[in-house]
Amino acid sequence: MRRRLLAAGAVAVVTLTAACGAGSHSARSAASRPGAQLTWASMLGQSTDLGPSKAKAASLLVALRPGGAPALSAWSRAHGLQVSDVTAGAATLSGTPTALDSALGVAIRDWRSPGGDRFFAARTDATVPHELAASVSGFGRISSLHPDASLLAQPKGIPSGGLTPNDVNRAYNVVPLAQAGDTGAGQTVVVFEPHDGFKKQSLDAFDRMFHLPPLNLVVSTPNYKDDGVETDMDIETIHAIAPGARIVYDDVFDYGDDNTTIAQAFHLAFQDMDKKYPGAIWSGSLGICEFLYFSTAELLVLDADVATASLHGSTFFASSGDTGGLDCTPSKSMGEFPGDEGRGVLFPSVLPHVTGVGGTNLSVTASGDYAGETVWTQAVMSQGTGGGVSRVLPRPGWQTGPGVGGQGVDQQFREVPDIAADADPASGTIVLSAGADSSKSPTAQTSGGGTSLAAPMWAGFTALMNEHLKKHGGRAVGFLNPALYYLAAHPPAFPPFHDITLGNNDFYVATPGYDMVTGLGTPNVAYLTEGILALQKGGKA
Repeated sequence: MRRRLLAAGAVAVVTLTAACGAGSHSARSAASRPGAQLTWASMLGQSTDLGPSKAKAASLLVALRPGGAPALSAWSRAHGLQVSDVTAGAATLSGTPTALDSALGVAIRDWRSPGGDRFFAARTDATVPHELAASVSGFGRISSLHPDASLLAQPKGIPSGGLTPNDVNRAYNVVPLAQAGDTGAGQTVVVFEPHDGFKKQSLDAFDRMFHLPPLNLVVSTPNYKDDGVETDMDIETIHAIAPGARIVYDDVFDYGDDNTTIAQAFHLAFQDMDKKYPGAIWSGSLGICEFLYFSTAELLVLDADVATASLHGSTFFASSGDTGGLDCTPSKSMGEFPGDEGRGVLFPSVLPHVTGVGGTNLSVTASGDYAGETVWTQAVMSQGTGGGVSRVLPRPGWQTGPGVGGQGVDQQFREVPDIAADADPASGTIVLSAGADSSKSPTAQTSGGGTSLAAPMWAGFTALMNEHLKKHGGRAVGFLNPALYYLAAHPPAFPPFHDITLGNNDFYVATPGYDMVTGLGTPNVAYLTEGILALQKGGKA
């Protein structure tokens, strides 16, 4: 059932005559600014407390310990609550706000944001009762507040121009795979979308423009609008790179009902797609601040969902954000939050089992060959690649190597992104979409951009890599991050990455090796494929 997002904003479309140069504004060291940090409670503090919630029902995600469901069910019955959607690691707990207040010791209140939106929320997260300590590891956040649609990663565009599919394939050295007959055949790519749809006429027009075979598209959640630039861009990008792959459209926010929290919606979507399409490649051109809209328990449940999918062969690429590291700045409807308080990283790219994708400005020669890249940054437009360090999730053991833990960050926590690809609208790809301009013509053309372009690029590349690997005695890459960091630390004769060393976002600079703007760099897809194949045959991946 579709739920309303707060104050849905229009897709940002900006007109540029030239890309802002790399380094057009200086990065501000995160370690040097001890100022106030935004929190869930401080964001709520700008809204008006309307008193105890009058909502008919509320729900939350519960993180279960192994075998914990029976004890949770018995406890919930004793407190007049209900348990549903039980999986190996999680369940949904629901009831009236009064019953949840009493059982969990939290106060669920109604609120009115400065922008006039009404929602219910508990100011603090519930703690696990003593009697459930052996069965439950944590509770999710109780809130009907969803992020403004304008905060979700959206494509940035300029009205005309853009790279063709051949340009992208030449720049990132996809051509050897295409010449070997790899098209992504036998691969499925799931695109997770945030209330954004597509227009089939635009997709068909794109295929005709570039002489692509018919699109194999499956619609998993049918309640979608038909003029969203984001989904048109995602599908067109993947189909242009991997024309033989099946693409599945899935609207995350079509799961559940009006009481379903953001974490519950993603949990249901991840479980559903893993069950229906095991081993699929996942692409997420969306992002939500990790600490404003999720509890730690929820992030761990969702990472476990992705980890389970990766065991079935799935690989998940997600955008790192488009506001230069200020990706946790709330919408204006929630109040005014000065300066650096919005510094932060996004879910799902921050999850350890997700490959976070940053953004670059790509330069190509007249023939389309790779000419170089810099960090995507446009300070005047408050745009640029996201990236930074988590406040919540620990750094995984595989995230090591030159550059990791640098630039004054807390070395205990996960760093984002892992890799990057073209994201600057000034160097983006041609996109056809009815949402590209006011004409609503299905053939309206724009140059797509944002890290929401970079993520589906990597998904398309991986569809080709998986097909090629299977043909040559390997297997689907599955959980990709350990192999990426190993190859970066132990580069083969033909380097699999373009190491980006020029540019910055608002807080971090590009450096040799890993950095929190472009990760390990952008791909040379043919060389990366051969590097992964060698690791697989050598037992290291």
